[in-house]
Amino acid sequence: MRIWYQSGLSFERFKSYQKYLLEHLQIAADPGVQIELHGTSRGGTGVEYRFTEYFFTREILENGLKAEQHGFDAFTIGTTSDAGLYQAREVLNIPVIGITEASLLVACIMGRNFSLITPNEKMIPRFEEMVRIYGLRDKLAGIEYMDFKIPELGKVFEDPVLQKKQLQEFTDGARKTIQAGAEVIIPIGGIASLFLAKSGLRQIDGVPVLDTISVAVKMTEMLVRLKDITGTFVSRRLSFATPPEEIMKELLKDYGLG
Repeated sequence: MRIWYQSGLSFERFKSYQKYLLEHLQIAADPGVQIELHGTSRGGTGVEYRFTEYFFTREILENGLKAEQHGFDAFTIGTTSDAGLYQAREVLNIPVIGITEASLLVACIMGRNFSLITPNEKMIPRFEEMVRIYGLRDKLAGIEYMDFKIPELGKVFEDPVLQKKQLQEFTDGARKTIQAGAEVIIPIGGIASLFLAKSGLRQIDGVPVLDTISVAVKMTEMLVRLKDITGTFVSRRLSFATPPEEIMKELLKDYGLG
């Protein structure tokens, strides 16, 4: 099995993240599963803004097309906005997994509800919206945020002072949502999730802290196996109906992707 794991960040800007993320992906994957890690060319500046997301979403979609053309068995979108998820799922004939969608669904199995901890306040409305789109609004116990700018988070793997600050802010925010009744805690942001996993923070006051990266890998493996067993992985009725072949050819030609 070959999985294309697509981060939304540029590894030129977040080199330490690339190293530790690849190590974590390899630990999470089953024996015999090959994961190829890809970033974007410029992603990372202002990822909490929709304006920025617009630009790197096209690159993610282009890479999804490349993944299928190069024989990968699945395309995993590892940016927490799930940028391009529904668009890619419409047109690719391999399973397409979004890290946040997968994490929300798994959290619903692990507990009655969940909460989210975002890196900064700006991201709260976006993730409230995502929870609603995924049909899980009644499962959201609350959202808290830390006080971090995304570029700062890239330094967390080597900066002990920043590590201590982030762990404390995350724990404080998580405890607020636990008091509100949260049964599963979901960290938002690949860097945050990876850092927490490497720090060994698996639970707070008995409440699981989800390792969203590992969840995305295992969900991807499951859907590939499910496709092998059943021959399908997605409904092509309405929501994820694929554009007719002639339209796809014209679109790819018009946008220089054919």
